[in-house]
Amino acid sequence: MDKIVIYDTETTNSTIWGSIIEVGAVVVDKNLKEIGKLNIRGRMPEGEVPSAKALLVNSTSIDLLTKGNYSHYDFLGAVENFFAKFTPSVKHFSK
Repeated sequence: MDKIVIYDTETTNSTIWGSIIEVGAVVVDKNLKEIGKLNIRGRMPEGEVPSAKALLVNSTSIDLLTKGNYSHYDFLGAVENFFAKFTPSVKHFSK
């Protein structure tokens, strides 16, 4: 084992039906030295309605979910690129 990837996601609803809207990740080497980090939030997919509970848990607003810098598509692409960079031996969807 030469790298460890630790990550957390925030979603718009339940993990079954919601969309991922935020990802925090850190990659460390075998000595636990940080070698990569990601903290990114994307816009909620158009037409999706978040649960009130998810808004409270994530301390977020409808504006944050609908007016972010990354479209949902671009957000997921950035997350995929980050993981692909640090886990090249794993098969990734966008390749």
